[in-house]
Amino acid sequence: MFEVILMMTIMPQIHLVTEDPMAIAMHKEAMKHRKEHNLKPQTLDKECCQIAQKWAEHMASQHSMYHGGGEQIVAVGYATPESAFGGWMGSSGHRYWVLSDTDKCGWGAAQSNTGRWYWAGAFRNSANKPTPKPTTYVPTRRFRFQLFKRR
Repeated sequence: MFEVILMMTIMPQIHLVTEDPMAIAMHKEAMKHRKEHNLKPQTLDKECCQIAQKWAEHMASQHSMYHGGGEQIVAVGYATPESAFGGWMGSSGHRYWVLSDTDKCGWGAAQSNTGRWYWAGAFRNSANKPTPKPTTYVPTRRFRFQLFKRR
């Protein structure tokens, strides 16, 4: 009963922002993780959804996953929103954004012409609250790769 009431109060707001069922499923998954950590829900934001969707479509068209479209998190190869979030929650840098103190979020997903899924998430704050700066990954160890000839 509680779930039905909750869905009725959340869904009208979500449908005003996006009709995309994948973005809605991604938002639901994100809010599940935030609830597990006793965090306030984020507002699904139209601008954030547009940023994330545009970048997911770009990555899918290029068959390459990388940052650069204003999004904070990206993923490739996961078949469902749940599995994409499983990957993000298993990575400290991505988990940081899903559980961040930003108050707005948006989601995007696109499937390439080879059937591979590309995922993106964008986060922002209201005008009176600055958005955190992304962290930069600095490897703690340098790796040296060697090619070996086969005898």
